[in-house]
Amino acid sequence: KVQRLTSTLTRLGVRNFEVLGLDSRYLTKRYPSLAGKADVVLLDPPCTNIGVIPKAFDEKTLRDSASYSVYQGQLLSEAYRLLKKGGLLAYSTCTLTSLENEAVIERALHNGFEIHSSWQIKPSRGWSTGLGWRWSPNRSSTPGFFVSLLIKR
Repeated sequence: KVQRLTSTLTRLGVRNFEVLGLDSRYLTKRYPSLAGKADVVLLDPPCTNIGVIPKAFDEKTLRDSASYSVYQGQLLSEAYRLLKKGGLLAYSTCTLTSLENEAVIERALHNGFEIHSSWQIKPSRGWSTGLGWRWSPNRSSTPGFFVSLLIKR
């Protein structure tokens, strides 16, 4: 994954980056100098993928969603540690469960984030949940997904 991400970032013209191959939940423990340095964090955490139109039979349980929700919360907490005050966090998943989306954002709000109020998007098929935006899966074009933009207080 490190090579693939490095290649993609280079192809996109991104400069001055380093890709680290480690569990990002513990990034500031391993690299304390990174705490409070990031202007923006993009968090696209592992999820149950319930918004993705499956290619084969796939079964998900409430336990799966609850487990991912805990993991997503850990990643969100680390993103908070990485961000500067006023830094932005873009959170997205390709799942439709409230447990992995709105519930995670609710916890983030209790832990020092707030919804970025000036985010003015008008999606053609999406709708606001008050904590982010949802899109339903569409067989011809897109998976279902959720996006929220937060700012560190």
